[in-house]
Amino acid sequence: MMRGAAARYRELLIELLLERTLSGGSLPEGLEAARAAQLDRCWQFMTDEEQDDAERWWASSPKAPARLGSQDVKVGRGEQLLPRKAA
Repeated sequence: MMRGAAARYRELLIELLLERTLSGGSLPEGLEAARAAQLDRCWQFMTDEEQDDAERWWASSPKAPARLGSQDVKVGRGEQLLPRKAA
């Protein structure tokens, strides 16, 4: 059992969101994967009640605006386009 898994989960999630924001919206794949692994480890040690609390906490957190000013674009194999562009 991992003591403080629920608290650590929230800390890690906030750190991840801040890191993404500071880096302009995304992290290098390896760093993102490492953060996801840390979150998964905490999640596995949390009780069902702690997991439910974490989901409620996340659902009640401030949300991004409904309209972000961008839209998804179909990208064909081998194309050099970004999958999202300004609307």
